Amino acid sequence: MDEKFYEIFRAGSYPQRNVSEEDIQAIANNYDPDLCEAPISIFHYGDGYAYGWIKELKAEGDRLMASFKDVTDELKEYVAKKMLKRHSIELYEDLEGKGLYLKGLAMLGKDTPAVKGMEPISFKEESAVEYSFEEDPSFANDFAVAHFKAKADAAEQEKSRLETELTQEKTKTQTYADKTKQMEFETRKSSFESFLDTKVEAGKLEPKFREKAVALFKHLDKVDQEDEKANALETFKEMLTGLKDQLKFGEEFTDGDSEEGLTPHQLAEKITAYQEKMKKEGKIVSYSEALNHVKNENKDTK
Repeated sequence: MDEKFYEIFRAGSYPQRNVSEEDIQAIANNYDPDLCEAPISIFHYGDGYAYGWIKELKAEGDRLMASFKDVTDELKEYVAKKMLKRHSIELYEDLEGKGLYLKGLAMLGKDTPAVKGMEPISFKEESAVEYSFEEDPSFANDFAVAHFKAKADAAEQEKSRLETELTQEKTKTQTYADKTKQMEFETRKSSFESFLDTKVEAGKLEPKFREKAVALFKHLDKVDQEDEKANALETFKEMLTGLKDQLKFGEEFTDGDSEEGLTPHQLAEKITAYQEKMKKEGKIVSYSEALNHVKNENKDTK
């Protein structure tokens, strides 16, 4: 299609002006795409888009011939379906001193080109006089309405699609943020539990208070996350570190009995050993459950 020339205008007497064969030659000679490239539109009033461009002009007697480039598939489809069977040109009377100049080519539906009833001359783009070689444009014809409605519907669908994608991305981002926040919390909790275990093993903290300290951690951590200057958890850890050694755990083990107890190190070893044993069997045992088991086991051996 780009290599073929098409007749787009012919010399004659029109309501706007008379166009001679010499004028046709001048229009062809004056055309310079680098200066002002003429677009191909749908209807003279168009929709703001170019559906192709005039590549080159030439005169063949009284006929003005044009070759096209970058013609859109949409325009090709309309032409193939015979929805746009006619065409009409627009001219500048004198563009920047060059004389008659092709402004653009309009593809038409049911509007009639080059007959009576043309719009009067209007002055646009500085002082250039512009002619539209078309009879009484039917701005409300069915094809025009359908054409622009389809574009509006497509734009609305695209907007809806983008809004949906944005909502999905926001949900993904929030989900990721929530997971990250939970993982960070679990990491801090695990670190604190390890700290508590060292205090239990060192005899600074009685095992029965470990779970209560873990429960308190959740509140202290929340305070620290909401106020970075709080340092509530560090203060609590300093307090635990500063505690004096607690009593042997025999008293706790026997619920008040006076039998010989275990050292903190022995107790921690038994608890850890039991947790590892149950883990191999596919069961996860909490520190408190392991402690109770060791208590009962200690009673049974006495």
